[in-house]
Amino acid sequence: MRKLHFLKRVSAVMLAISLATVAPAYAQTTHGTTDEVVTEDQLDNTPPADYVVNTETQGDYDDERGDALFPKDHLQEVRITVDETNLNYLLQNAKDKPSVMTDTVTVGDASVSYAGLKTKGDYTLLHTYDDNPGSDRFSFSINFGKYIKKAEYGAKQNLYGVEKISFNNFFFDKSMLKEYASWLIIEAMGLPTPRFCLTKLYINDEYYGVYFMIENLEMNVLERYLDVDKKEIPGYLSKVELTQFKYEELLEDNSPLYEFDEEVYKEVEPMLPTVMEWVRKLNCLSAGTDFDGNRIDVNSQEYIDLLAQIMDVDEAVKYFAVHSFLVQTDSMFTTQKNFGLYVSEAGRAMLLPWDYDLAFGTYYPTDAESTANYDVDMMYLAGDYNGWNGSFKTSAQVYKDYPLFNVIYQNSTLMDKYHEYMADCSVVAALGGKCNATGEVYDSTYVGNMIDGLYDELYAAAEEELASHVYYVNNIKQPYAFKAGNDHIKLIVAMRAIGVYFQLKGENNFVSGNGCSLDLVGNGQPGGWYETNGIISNVLSNGIYFTGSYRDDSWSGKSPKITVRDVTETTPGYEQIQALKETGEVISYRVYNTVTPKNGYTLNVPLGSKTYAPEIYTMTEGVMNRQEVTVSDNIARATFDVPEIVIICYSFTAPEPETTETAQSDEAVTTQADAGNSETKENTTNWALIGGAAALIAVLVGGLAIGNSKKKKKSEEDN
Repeated sequence: MRKLHFLKRVSAVMLAISLATVAPAYAQTTHGTTDEVVTEDQLDNTPPADYVVNTETQGDYDDERGDALFPKDHLQEVRITVDETNLNYLLQNAKDKPSVMTDTVTVGDASVSYAGLKTKGDYTLLHTYDDNPGSDRFSFSINFGKYIKKAEYGAKQNLYGVEKISFNNFFFDKSMLKEYASWLIIEAMGLPTPRFCLTKLYINDEYYGVYFMIENLEMNVLERYLDVDKKEIPGYLSKVELTQFKYEELLEDNSPLYEFDEEVYKEVEPMLPTVMEWVRKLNCLSAGTDFDGNRIDVNSQEYIDLLAQIMDVDEAVKYFAVHSFLVQTDSMFTTQKNFGLYVSEAGRAMLLPWDYDLAFGTYYPTDAESTANYDVDMMYLAGDYNGWNGSFKTSAQVYKDYPLFNVIYQNSTLMDKYHEYMADCSVVAALGGKCNATGEVYDSTYVGNMIDGLYDELYAAAEEELASHVYYVNNIKQPYAFKAGNDHIKLIVAMRAIGVYFQLKGENNFVSGNGCSLDLVGNGQPGGWYETNGIISNVLSNGIYFTGSYRDDSWSGKSPKITVRDVTETTPGYEQIQALKETGEVISYRVYNTVTPKNGYTLNVPLGSKTYAPEIYTMTEGVMNRQEVTVSDNIARATFDVPEIVIICYSFTAPEPETTETAQSDEAVTTQADAGNSETKENTTNWALIGGAAALIAVLVGGLAIGNSKKKKKSEEDN
């Protein structure tokens, strides 16, 4: 059985972070473009008194021109011009997050004047400043209305309805794609999502490199999500920090309920009594009482009705499900931050996602195997470890200390919905099909295809020479790190999707982490903790996976490992494979393994939007054999002995539907005609109608492996 040593993992994480902060040896040891110290009294932060807001660039929350500022299929270009004195004051004092006035900000071909520019971040900001002397590649934010206020200029300035944007510097992300992939899934799941894209940033015509650009969490994000007029949704919106939402503690000091910023405090101060009353009611329900302190059944309709009075329940359940799917453990139950909280004037809350630079297990558990198989009900790490004696609390014990999630966790109906939303995440991420949360249909390679579409442009942008006082911080070498991490970010997305699928289906099947390095993605580990025991699956980045059963006596000195390679003209049987291409779409690959599974392999192929299953062939020593294909959960499956080559062929002509009733087992539909049937009876976790004929044309990842341990069985009782 695989051993998960808590202290060992924490030590590994801290070591990875400490090593990552070693800066290259650059000649410049200060920040800014000059050695002269700039003082605050030298700043020019006053716009001209006769400045007139450009009505052509003003907009509302739903302005389509604002959407166009954030293209997902190519890199945006942002150019900032700012007085050199202002810029140097900002860079020299970066860790204090001062705000300075720009001359112009141009996003694409749209420009505004006199916006506010400041540095942003916490851990990453301090370590960029302290550990990377000579580099001014900070994370930044822009506030278009910072200096152009309605009282003085007749309107608070925005850019096509966008009020503030942030630029994240990939401190923990070698691949440059971790946040991008995360937000694709968040958006697809229908949560309130800021607009986002990748961008090339220039300041005073000097290139600062590639950044992740995202709209700040402002009311216009909610206005767009709710599709209502701004004045109809007043209330409190803030990124809370360092709180477990315990009412008694917040009575003493409610400062964690808002960001430590004078401007933010002025905005939220009138709503704080309402927020505190919301916290009180939240604590009541978490403790299993109504708002007057009377005991109630946490699995009753009365409980859900009361919860609906203080929370958009479905939105909150969906938020937690998506957040857990993404294994973003640097959040509420660790540092208690990195999300937005909205409370209406009526005291009803919504949760807004934010900050995913450490998603996919790169804060914890940091290796691909543990991330792919991370318990779907283990929301966060901190609080789970019960002192230094090696004992662990149960999830139920942990979550009682965190009312915001506990009000959902302790109700079985809401947790069933939570699991349904996690199933939807797997559909979007790698399995393809209909996302029941939104009704949209996705290709199984949706995320991978979006990443592939950016590859050439992003590689060129990462390769472009930076300004003399800028380098990629945290010892990240570009474009090499991007190139190395590209396949691995696609792979961990697919691996997590399959790992969640197995858990929700109750299958004792463990996803191998062999072949995927979170170190190459950023802030993770190359891998480890492998064993040869149990049912193990090797996942490809297009969602296809091999499954084999391994036993102790199969060990040959290495972890079980499958490697796939492209078929070439010199491969025996190449002509036969080419002949199949005249009849349909074909992918094929050579298969290598270090350990033979005891009952052969099962090949699992998500169908996408196809209404019929592919033909699956194996080839050994030039002899091709067609395999029997079964379908369940809209995944085509074939089991066979270890072959040299595997071939998947979708006929150009769909087979005629069967005219007689075809027998079905409880687990599979065994005819091609029934493969796409959305009425498949055994589908209990929303895997219906998987989308994308292009699902099988995705780039296959070489060097993938089967290994690692059996799935750990859950022994705790949560209630």
